[in-house]
Amino acid sequence: MINTQSAVIAVPAAEATILEDRDSCTLQRTFVFRNLTASVLSLTIEYSDDGGTTWTEEVAAFNVVATAVVIQNVTRAYQLRVRGSGGGDDNDMHVSLIKVYDQDLAVAPVWIRPMI
Repeated sequence: MINTQSAVIAVPAAEATILEDRDSCTLQRTFVFRNLTASVLSLTIEYSDDGGTTWTEEVAAFNVVATAVVIQNVTRAYQLRVRGSGGGDDNDMHVSLIKVYDQDLAVAPVWIRPMI
């Protein structure tokens, strides 16, 4: 089964968590980031194997230049969060998360945006 979620979100000027995926999907997850601004947005993807107490870098910091699209694949089977900086508007970035499951979901996956 394939599950896709999408939203337009804010990216703060200073680095902060912009979204979390608390699902521990064991198969690949793909993030698609589209910069909707004229500035460069800086993002990092991290994972937590202890329920969100500590975070470890999964994808090193990368830039999404003005109007560009960047795709990042993650296969880590823990909850993930994306940290970002360089924005300052409510509509800085369009982000999509695509997840593949090997069976039907018992409950809907959880995706939160704590900074919005």
